[in-house]
Amino acid sequence: MDPALTVSFPDYGSCLEFHFFFFFSGNTGNAFELRPHPLGQSASLVASKRLDREKMSFYNLTIQATNSEENKTSTKVILINVTDENDNPPIFSRTNYNVTIFSNLSSGSQVIRVSATDADVGENTRTRYYLLTHQSLFRMLPQSGTILLNQKVRVDRSRTFMLIVAARNGAHKTLTNVRVRVLPVNEYRPFFENLKYTIQVSEALKAENSVTKVLARDFDHGINGELNFTIIAGNTSYFKIDDEGVVRTRKSLLTLGGSNCTLTVVVSDKGTPPKRSKHIAKVFITIEEIKKHKVKFDLPVYHVAIAENTPVGATILTVRAVTGMKKTRIEEITQVERRLDKRSKRVNYSIGNPEGRLYFTIGKHTGEIKAKVAMDYEKTKEYR
Repeated sequence: MDPALTVSFPDYGSCLEFHFFFFFSGNTGNAFELRPHPLGQSASLVASKRLDREKMSFYNLTIQATNSEENKTSTKVILINVTDENDNPPIFSRTNYNVTIFSNLSSGSQVIRVSATDADVGENTRTRYYLLTHQSLFRMLPQSGTILLNQKVRVDRSRTFMLIVAARNGAHKTLTNVRVRVLPVNEYRPFFENLKYTIQVSEALKAENSVTKVLARDFDHGINGELNFTIIAGNTSYFKIDDEGVVRTRKSLLTLGGSNCTLTVVVSDKGTPPKRSKHIAKVFITIEEIKKHKVKFDLPVYHVAIAENTPVGATILTVRAVTGMKKTRIEEITQVERRLDKRSKRVNYSIGNPEGRLYFTIGKHTGEIKAKVAMDYEKTKEYR
């Protein structure tokens, strides 16, 4: 509305002068006032305070003018529509939002939808939404207020993300918090990297000696990705497997030389409920007989992993070689083991290749291999 509107009363011609102007009805909240003009036939209608469309959008004013000397009155009706101004900020439907999702929710899935409204009308109510935090994991659809998952959230335990969302309307901006709780799900089955292992070992192996390592993986995180290996068939009196997949001897293999053993292994994870591999792994073990007067290592090949920061002089591995013997009766095992121990002390160890001698030393009588220099992964990743 204009700052002032002139209200005229020409009903009785220009000769009649009106002295009093007043609102007969419709001036709700005294939003308007009348200011008579000096000539008397008109008055200015002005707003006495700031109009608020959200409180009162329409006025139906009845204005009466009076000439007391002539006892004449005149009435005029004025209809006023209050137009909208973008003067209200958007207000979210909730003070804070909370939602729980699972870690197997796929990328692009809807997480939650927020909404905000204001008391304005038309274009002044158009609101756009923006995500201010965790934009790598989540994204916002500006027009609808829908929050989508940008990528799968891999968690090993319950985790909470606090998102800050802004609703903008013209110059107005309002913030709210969206608390997203992600619960881990045991989504994947573990699987073997190899289903068949063929191993040759010496009967000179003692209890707790490593035979081989069965490799398996699980794409889950945390406890859902931790593995349990179990031998479900085979000679479990002499062999066992730990949670790392390492097959070890339970006791000495003396007297088993020349025999074969097959272990059937399954793997499961530690999720709730646990998931088991679809396939089994087979470990075929050939136990070689010790032959007399020959020196033989416990294993044909030793594998060991060392850290790059292993200090110089640290023990990397201890190898063991023994002189052979003929097959012995079971009742003579204890005596044979004592004899093997004595003979093993007479074995002299040395590193055969020049490159190996540059980086490692070996105890002449102990077989203890130690680091001679600092390890550098970027220069050398494997030594033989």
